[in-house]
Amino acid sequence: SEGAHPRPVTVRELLSAVRKWLGHNPVDGSQYMPNAEGGVYRLKSRLLDRELLRRLHKRAQAKADAIDLQGALADFVQALELVRTHDEGLPIWEYTSQPYSWVATIEHPEGRQLPAMISDVSYEAAELALRLGNLEIARWAAEIGHAVTPESDRPLCQLLLVAKAAGQIEVAKGLVDKILSVNDATGPEECPPWAVEAIRAVFPASPARASATR
Repeated sequence: SEGAHPRPVTVRELLSAVRKWLGHNPVDGSQYMPNAEGGVYRLKSRLLDRELLRRLHKRAQAKADAIDLQGALADFVQALELVRTHDEGLPIWEYTSQPYSWVATIEHPEGRQLPAMISDVSYEAAELALRLGNLEIARWAAEIGHAVTPESDRPLCQLLLVAKAAGQIEVAKGLVDKILSVNDATGPEECPPWAVEAIRAVFPASPARASATR
């Protein structure tokens, strides 16, 4: 009727649509997304982005150990390209005020492990890119790490080193402020060792917030 609001789509209807879209395994005729077990839906015989990211991460590490650094960096990049973001640049689970709140209601750790996995990949990718002098990839990887774990200072430290290498002193000063803020610190000496090392590498004599020296 006029003025009536459309009925919201239910979760059951969405899941039914996804199940239909995924279809059936041509080998045994089973559904790729069967009914839930213990409140959890598990896809079968399908390679998910999460698993592909994990495999690429392992392969990148193996190549790095074998001193195939360019090959390792290519795998790291391919892994991070799987990370979905919205236009705002935030990972999908950061888009709402209560991202993935439903995950905490079930015994299913995979959803909670994914941000940590992406954080590890982004950190290692940025470190390797810095080592190879590829500032563009280093910045991109560190920015993904910061978006995934904004409470961590490690991606900010990497961005600080990128800014130094690029000669972006004002950007570096702003990053020092962010590092100190994340650590609730008034000076580098109150930060973890890795943050102290990064700050001193850029500003050897900086005793407090970089903004205070402007």
